[in-house]
Amino acid sequence: MPWAQAVIRLQDVDLQLAGNHQRLREVEARLADTSELRAARQNAEACQEAADAARKAQQELEFQVGQVQTKRERAEENLYSGRITNTRELQDVQSEIQSHKRRIGVLEDELLDAMMAHEEAGDAAQAAVADRDEIQRQTDQMLGELTVERDRLKLEHVTLSAERQALRIQIPASVIDSYDYLRKRTGSRPVAVLRGDVCSVCGMVVTMPIQQQVRRGLEAYCNNCRRLLVG
Repeated sequence: MPWAQAVIRLQDVDLQLAGNHQRLREVEARLADTSELRAARQNAEACQEAADAARKAQQELEFQVGQVQTKRERAEENLYSGRITNTRELQDVQSEIQSHKRRIGVLEDELLDAMMAHEEAGDAAQAAVADRDEIQRQTDQMLGELTVERDRLKLEHVTLSAERQALRIQIPASVIDSYDYLRKRTGSRPVAVLRGDVCSVCGMVVTMPIQQQVRRGLEAYCNNCRRLLVG
């Protein structure tokens, strides 16, 4: 392969390697970033804890209602047993029964609120678990695809690097030195092609002496953008 063709191909390979390297970094970063899944797991755990707390609050109120109802039933049994004949004692028992009824009313209102809160917390926990599971599925799929892409990019990197080394051997040392120097100063595009009498990169007309150098296969540079110019 003539060195002019080799240097054009070298530029293409270097650009591919740069893109390959950038994409590989992006893939590695995405493989390492599981923040969305961690957040979904934490949310599901927090929602489940809230549902458990709401369930316990409901159970506690149910227990309290049961206790007070038992006390009221005992008091009513006392009241209607005929064992109490003292008027004052009867009044006290009646007052106790009324107190228990009021307390039960308050507790039942609280229990209703607690039951609603438990239901809402349970629904939220189920939704959070479903969301976590879906994100887990999507993450597993994404990680699988990214792993395949990462392996492909690594293989391409090896192949391109080998081709790059082979190309550089075919190019004169002075041209390689200029290529490496210009590559850092031209956005990784140090090579331009002479198209007729115009530089393919800057679009300016190249002077006749430089055109003649290019056509003779000699090392030449655009008189405007200073890139390595080949035919």
